[in-house]
Formats: sequence, structure tokens, C-alpha cells
Amino acid sequence: MNRLKKTFLLLGASTFIFSACSDTYDAPDTLSDASWYTSQTMKNGTLDHYVVASGDYITFMDVSQGTLSHEWKIESPNVFLNDKVDIKAPLEEQINPELTESNDAAVATVLFKNPGWNTVILHNTFANPVTFHGENGDISTVEENGVWALHKEFKIDVFGELAPAFEVQDEDGHILQSFTAEDIQQVKDKSQYATIEVTAGSPLIFVDKSTNGRPNGRLWTSPSSRPDTGMTKTFTTKFFRIGTYSDLLMTSKRIANDSIPSGSKGIQMPLIIKVNPSTDPYAIIDATPDDTDPNKVIQTSENTLQFMTNAVLDPSSLAASANDFTVHVTNTRVMPNVNTDINITNVQALPTDEMSAVLTLNEPVYEDDVITLQYKGTSLISLDGRALQPFSGEAITPLQASNSLLDLEGNSYGGFDVAQTNNVAWCWWTGQKKNFSRSTEQAASGSDASCLVEAKAPMAASPKPTMMTAKINGNFYFTPDPGTYKIRLKVFVDPSVANTGAKFTTSCKVNGQSRTWNLSTLPKGSWQQMESDEPIVLTKVDQQFKISINPSDVNDAFRFFIDDLEIIPVRLRP
Repeated sequence: MNRLKKTFLLLGASTFIFSACSDTYDAPDTLSDASWYTSQTMKNGTLDHYVVASGDYITFMDVSQGTLSHEWKIESPNVFLNDKVDIKAPLEEQINPELTESNDAAVATVLFKNPGWNTVILHNTFANPVTFHGENGDISTVEENGVWALHKEFKIDVFGELAPAFEVQDEDGHILQSFTAEDIQQVKDKSQYATIEVTAGSPLIFVDKSTNGRPNGRLWTSPSSRPDTGMTKTFTTKFFRIGTYSDLLMTSKRIANDSIPSGSKGIQMPLIIKVNPSTDPYAIIDATPDDTDPNKVIQTSENTLQFMTNAVLDPSSLAASANDFTVHVTNTRVMPNVNTDINITNVQALPTDEMSAVLTLNEPVYEDDVITLQYKGTSLISLDGRALQPFSGEAITPLQASNSLLDLEGNSYGGFDVAQTNNVAWCWWTGQKKNFSRSTEQAASGSDASCLVEAKAPMAASPKPTMMTAKINGNFYFTPDPGTYKIRLKVFVDPSVANTGAKFTTSCKVNGQSRTWNLSTLPKGSWQQMESDEPIVLTKVDQQFKISINPSDVNDAFRFFIDDLEIIPVRLRP
């Protein structure tokens, strides 16, 4: 409410008091007041400018009182729309041809066509002086030809139409093709597409060169290559199947914020990619080159193994290749020790990936087994006729269970994402000492929360600071079946704190098994994955899982975060 409105309320109150004591009442003079709104913000004077995409509109509403006249003025090629705008109909069909550069209606809707900075002017006249008090300053009337005129300028930043542009490079950074937005507009059909030839398995690099409309994002789509999508400015992908492809798409995006309007524009990239046969050796490769797992073969079920190659498999060669693979298993934990080969009953392509092979074993393998894979033949070939290179002793990553005991009711209380009272995460109790708390300062994943652990020497010997799983309605949520489990978690050590000798323990209340986690040599300032060296054996169903600090381990201040705590079943060889 501006000062004039406050004054009016005070005058109204005093008039009411006066009239109650008098036989006559004289109405006050006509109220004059200046105010306005827009459809974009519905706020009175809180922004110094507005943003809008070219081809979109803003409605301006003059709600001033006591005006003698009001007029909206715009700049060409911007235009006024009709009084009532149908958002489902084309805006170009709703332009008011009778209004060119000015509009004397109280409400005016402007269609913006001019990229860059634009101005909309409101010119009001009053019989009396008026001052508008906005958050960005006062605007006062000036006397013009016997009336008082108020001049308000609205600044609008208009974002032009998006238009994708890109270039294609080879793996050495040489530019193979370059397309400006204008180049792409001139391509009418596939007969005008440029052709790029590439050897199967060699990378192509796509670089976003879009500038029209001020984009701040993009989406690459290439169904015939790996990876098939990307969102970074530079997108590297490989084509493995021999043939020609013209199914590449690029979308230029504006991701909205307070100063940027949303928008997107997609195109069919005017390219034909011709993939020629490769003369490189046909071999198994890392399925995920950026993964920390050094093994190229993984266990995907209790009796299946999987590996990826650098070309498309020839399906006709799969069945005959089974005899050329050897799976060797050793296990010194069980008695008698295991040291044997396991037969392969089937070889097939992964249904979702023609470059990956799935081997079916005639008996299961376990997490505590040491498994290797050998290939000694020439029977498995690629679709372009190359024979798979022999290999021996290829280590295998065991099957990774993911059904943590802390995942239930659609939430994971090992993620500390659900808050409850007293700054504690759902299903946890912190005991008497508040060295543990739910924090939104750091998170490895989930809804930006983790468990914060803080301690400082010296600490009393007891009670031991502990956080444990809580009872809900009289029952523990931590109810494991008897068996063997491993503990996996992520830790972020605060680099601003000494953290000397930082340790904590995890344990189960009933059978007392505990594990100590030493953080003193852990890298600081980033999330680190940790996993228990030895599994724990749980024998009772109804028990508590605890995270504790031993006061004797605290010889300085420490501060760290725990997230993604998992307790996962381990399949050991019986």
C-alpha cells in the first residue's frame, strides 16, 4: 500500500468520527492514485525489468484511480492484441489492426516481436499531483498544460527465437562439417544433407554452436550410436553398426529462471553418417569406461555372465562359440576347497544391446568365489566378419545385490532423506548426546540430506555417543532374516576440521558384531564409497543397528557426513 492509500484510510477514519458528531456530511474530493500490474509478475513495482520470449505476450493493467486519461505506447514491430486473448488460438490472428503504436484502454496486451530491449510506456494524466511509491523508487507527476502527467516506462528484455547450430569433429578435433542456423534453414530435404564417413567404433564429436535466442542448454539424440543421448555442450558418440544413418536430432534449449524465459527448438540434423567396416581387432571392452570397476566381465545373475565387445555380434556365430569359453572358479573358504571349471550352456546377445554377450552357466557362482573367464577360439565373430580376439584369465565382478535392509515403505532410512522432529532422520534415535543429526549441508544422493557426525576431544568415557534404528509403533524397522550381510556407505570428511584419528563403529545390538571405519586416511572434501572388508552374520530378526563413537578414538575435533548406508545380503557358497 503506498503512502497515498494510507493517508486516504486515515482521512476516512477521521471523517467517520466527525460525521458521527455532526448533522451534515461533505464527501471528500475525488481520490487520485497511481498503480499497475502485469500478467507476468502480478507484483507492483518489484522488478526493474521483465523477460519474455519473442512471439509471446504480456498484459499490462492500469489500476490507477482518478485518471483523466491513460495511454499505452509501444515500439514497432511489437503490436497490440485484442481485448480478450484466446491462448489456444494463434496469437498472430488476434492482432488488433486498429491499434498501432498507442492504446487508450485500461488493459493492454502486447505481443513482442523485437528481440532485445524494448519499452512499453504508460502515460496517465490527473487533476491533482500524484506520486507512485515503488520498491525501485518514486515516480511523481509533472504539470503539463494544466493537468498532472505521470510517465512510467516498463523495460522488457525480449529473447529471440532459438535456432540450433553445431559442428562435427573427428577424434583429433578436426572439423568435418559446420552448420550455422542459417545453413540449417536452407536445407529443404535429404538430398541436401551432408555425408560424413566414419569407421565403425571411431568417435564423432558434436559441438553446440547455437547462439540465436540465447540458449543455455541442449539435447542431442542419436538412436544409432552409443551413447544415444547427451546434454553437454560437446557430445561424443560412436557408431558400431555398418550402414548409413540420418536419424540424428538436436534441440536447443532455454532453461528458465527469473531472468530467462523457457524455450526449445528441435531440428533434424542435416547429416548422413556412413559407417564403414573397421580393421581394428575385435575385442571385449569396458562396458562403462568411466567406472572404477577394472573388470570387463560382470556377473548379472547367479548363473549368468556378461561382457561387451567393440562391434555388433553376428547372431549366427553365438551358439557355436559356447565351447570356446572356459569359466574357472576357486573358493578356499569352503571345505573341500573349490577349484574347478564350469560349463557354459548358452551364448546369446543381450536383447537390449547387440554388442554385448550373455553366457549362461550350468551351475551358480557366489560372491566369495574367485571367477575368471577365458576365450581360446575363433568362433565368435562380429557382424562385419572379424573374429573375437582370444583372452585368458579375465577377472569377473561378482553379482552386486541392491536390496538393502534399510529400504522399505518407499523410502530408505539409510539415506537420511525423511526428516522428523528434533533434527533427526526418519527411523533413527540419537541417544542422549547430540553428536549425530540430520543435515542438508551435504548429500551424496537423494533429497539433499545426510547424517552429520561431530565430536571433539576430550570426550567423557560414557555414555558412548550413539545413533540407532528406532522402534515404530513398538516394532523395529530393522528386521533382517538370519544370514550374512555386508555394509556399504558413503562418507564425506569435512576438510575444514582437523579430523585427526576420526573413527566410528557400526554394530548390531543382539549379537554384538561390530565394524570399525577409520577415516584418518580418507580423502577430504568429496564423497567416498566405503565397504566392510568382512561380512557380518545376523542371527536374530528383532534387533537394532547402531552407529557409535568410541570416546577413546576422539583425540581432536572431527566432522563428517554419512549417506547411502546399505546393509546388503551376501550370497556365500554353501
